[in-house]
Amino acid sequence: MKIELENAIKVFHPNPSYEQVYFEAVANSLDANANEITINISIESFDKSKSLEVIIQDNGDGFTDKNFSKFSKLLKVDNAAHKGLGRLVYLAYFSRIEIESIFEEWKRSFVFNSDFDGENQSFKKTRMKNNSLRQTILKFSGYFKEKVYTYDFLNPQKIKESLLRQFFPLFFSIKESGRDIKFSIELKVDFPSRENNFYSQICEFSLKDLPELKKQIFKIPQVDLIQSFDTYYSIEKNIAYSKSLYTAVCVDNRAIPYELISIDAIPDGYQVRFLFMSEYFIGKTNTSRQKIDLPDEMTERQLREYFRQQMGKIIDEEIPDIAKKNGRLRSEINKNYPHLDGYISDENVGLIQKSTVLEEAQKKFFNDQRTVLDCEHLNEDQYFKALELSSRTLAEYVIYRARIISKLKTMTLNNSEKEIHELIVPTKTTLRQEKFDYDIFNNNVWMLDDKYMSYNVILSDEQMKKNYT
Repeated sequence: MKIELENAIKVFHPNPSYEQVYFEAVANSLDANANEITINISIESFDKSKSLEVIIQDNGDGFTDKNFSKFSKLLKVDNAAHKGLGRLVYLAYFSRIEIESIFEEWKRSFVFNSDFDGENQSFKKTRMKNNSLRQTILKFSGYFKEKVYTYDFLNPQKIKESLLRQFFPLFFSIKESGRDIKFSIELKVDFPSRENNFYSQICEFSLKDLPELKKQIFKIPQVDLIQSFDTYYSIEKNIAYSKSLYTAVCVDNRAIPYELISIDAIPDGYQVRFLFMSEYFIGKTNTSRQKIDLPDEMTERQLREYFRQQMGKIIDEEIPDIAKKNGRLRSEINKNYPHLDGYISDENVGLIQKSTVLEEAQKKFFNDQRTVLDCEHLNEDQYFKALELSSRTLAEYVIYRARIISKLKTMTLNNSEKEIHELIVPTKTTLRQEKFDYDIFNNNVWMLDDKYMSYNVILSDEQMKKNYT
């Protein structure tokens, strides 16, 4: 491998997550057709990160001459779904990876570290007679970071969840083909921490445990009409569990988390999963496989909007209560904010949030106001827009006036004079014409009679003598 590996790591994996070590090893095992994968983690205690060792084993095809040649050369790949760079992430956390692979009638052993060149190592291959075993073992040692960032990186259950998120598209397609893969993840801790749920434990699962998904197909106009997009989804209601939302795009058999809507858009008790797949995405990721690289004909914003529309249709069909609740909320908003009628979007996905909808509507209203007020001379279209906006602003004024008058009507003999003062004009206050631009926002006298919009002086619980001497 004629390349400076330490520099290559910085270029291609500048800030990788520790989980990428598991992801890369499992991806290689899956590429090698393994159906049994084990991850064994050992550490003295969480705060003794230097003692961390990881052994990942599978029963795949192994490091045959062809596979070893690919491993030894960066960027050597068979198809666009591979980058040829993933193994570098090993050296971002561990200084030494001992590899032993038994395949056919051979056993190959070598060490992958920053000095690996791939040439002299290939001769460490010995013949094994009457061999029927297929086994590849990667032993990671020499952890050189100051600490392990989180307990989750070593917790078998959390690792399982991460693997399911990362490889769900591939796992799902393997399961659909009738194959199964068994996983075993074990943690051994010499000095456990029960309060942090950090102790020796084991977690096992297989692809049979994956949920069943429904499928819908849709098209995107900007993309070649021959290519379609598949939506795989599951929407389950189980009030025994907290609501959850998982949305991802499948790229090169891996899932890239793709946030499309807020978890608040999902009703309590529902567990929602959406996965978008298409041959259109093959090869369209950055080197770390954490971001989609789209061609010029498609923007990130457009892609998200198409996915949101598809999600919205399915969610409305699967959770009919959402449409009813959204209808009631829209009626409430239109009643209390009539001046924003027409600015409320009908394209929300899932449960609409009142604060979000109003914020978006107010922003659109303000942008239209600014567009008109910034014009020195109105053309015909701008003139009619100004008339519309002035009517909306007047409606808003009427709403506030009605609310304040309604408050006044609640006044009784039990209310103090001070409360009435405070409602109309704050007590111990003098408002003057010369400060009209500021003072006009500190009183409500205008709601009594429009003539009070113009004044010289307003005294609220103040002495004329004091203000004119």
